[in-house]
Amino acid sequence: MKKTGAIPKIEVKDLYKSFGGNHVLQGVSFQVMKGESLVVLGGSGSGKSVLLKCILGLIQPDRGSIKIDGKEVLSMSESERDEVLTQFGMLFQGGALFDSLPVWKNVGFELMYTKKFSDKKVKSVALQKLKAVGLGASVLDLSPSELSGGMQKRVGLARAIASDPEILFFDEPTTGLDPIMCGVIDNLINKCVDDLGATAISITHDIESAKFIADKIAMLKEGKIVWMGPAENLDRAKNTFVQKFITGHMHPKRVERKPLVAAKKRS
Repeated sequence: MKKTGAIPKIEVKDLYKSFGGNHVLQGVSFQVMKGESLVVLGGSGSGKSVLLKCILGLIQPDRGSIKIDGKEVLSMSESERDEVLTQFGMLFQGGALFDSLPVWKNVGFELMYTKKFSDKKVKSVALQKLKAVGLGASVLDLSPSELSGGMQKRVGLARAIASDPEILFFDEPTTGLDPIMCGVIDNLINKCVDDLGATAISITHDIESAKFIADKIAMLKEGKIVWMGPAENLDRAKNTFVQKFITGHMHPKRVERKPLVAAKKRS
């Protein structure tokens, strides 16, 4: 995966967020270059989800800076921020599919309600994106309740890439899946990110998933980044907390990740 451009695609600087006396983010700073995949590792309560919601504009931080393509989004007008958000695609932890809509409308939800595509065009794009995640026409008219957990996650991924976003967010992408399906989803994430040339931020507590999908990893503890570096350096990190996290969270039955043949080689 190539990283290009002197200006970071995403830059977070000195970000703080508290809820009453609960100081969730305490000066978080990092950069993600175009085409780069960052994974934020951390346990429950470390601030991962709040960080992601701040970047997405769902939560207003107390102070700090969030820039997309060098532009400060926290000071933007609502219409300007909405324009920036059109660059984003999101895979939610639980899939967050609409039970009342068939799969093709779930995948093409943004295309229908934001871009006003016709049903025919939405269904065509939905089929294309479903094929990209290993599904096909047989699921188009099914409801989410008729799908397995792994299939729901794939549909969620198809929805995340439906509008060919420049930035992808993944919220605990392998949570609740069996080891084999975890490997399938990780491979699909890499393939989708590479095919789009997208910039990605994932949050997870899954060590093996993090090392497989990340170019670089940031370790979050109590609202602060305590280590950041290339994914291949994680096991050699000398930070005590990082080592404890790794040894405490390794899955002994984890299936080794093997890249899909169709996926592009990551640089």
